[in-house]
Amino acid sequence: KIHQAFGVKIPTAEIFRTPFIGELAGFITSAAKEKYLSIEKTGKKEYYPLSSAQERLYLLYRMDKEGTGYNMPAAMTLEGNVEEKKIEGIFKRLIHRHESLRTSFHMIGGEPVQRVHDTAISDHWFIKSKDSTDVLSHPFDLSRAPLLRAALIKIKEREYILMVDMHHIVSDGVSVGLLLKEFAVLGSGGELPALRLTYKDYARWQRAQREEEFIKKQEAYWLGEFAGDIPVLDLPADFPRPAMQNLEG
Repeated sequence: KIHQAFGVKIPTAEIFRTPFIGELAGFITSAAKEKYLSIEKTGKKEYYPLSSAQERLYLLYRMDKEGTGYNMPAAMTLEGNVEEKKIEGIFKRLIHRHESLRTSFHMIGGEPVQRVHDTAISDHWFIKSKDSTDVLSHPFDLSRAPLLRAALIKIKEREYILMVDMHHIVSDGVSVGLLLKEFAVLGSGGELPALRLTYKDYARWQRAQREEEFIKKQEAYWLGEFAGDIPVLDLPADFPRPAMQNLEG
């Protein structure tokens, strides 16, 4: 709100250094101005740019397409009269609600991009009544949506385990919490409010910020810091580093 009203961005640490309104006003008066850019809705296109976080994860995926280090599995126990069709129907509503769960990733003209599908392009994301707990532990193909898998495993009468796995490129810890909350609302017959913005809107907003003056100043600073020869960081390690990264640790 302060950024929007005064054109000044306050670091979190500054709130603790200046906990009184008068001090905060002084900081706002003397701080450098930084333009406030609100997130706007993006028009419909075939492909959209990635956010910085998605670009990093897509690069890691291209380096190791068989890895599962960025899978995000979760499990919960369900008790009572569990209806498989109802569980699957709730997930379908969530996939329809959240564009991220209907998004695939591609390389077009040497640039990574994301594509939002009207419907999920794979029908094999929901696994019913399997007796194995490793049904989800395999790689995602980022070119096929949804980047979500669910399995309903029957343990005994009136007791199930619901397992969900998503790729980190479309999800994070906050996303998992929101998904579970919305799953509970829909499962109890409730309705969810419409979404004003989607992740592609954020990605486009973030990309636009790269053209702003304050980002160009940061770029110039780091180009200066790393001008010339860059020293090699040689950290001591307990064991030899393998030629290919693994995530056993």
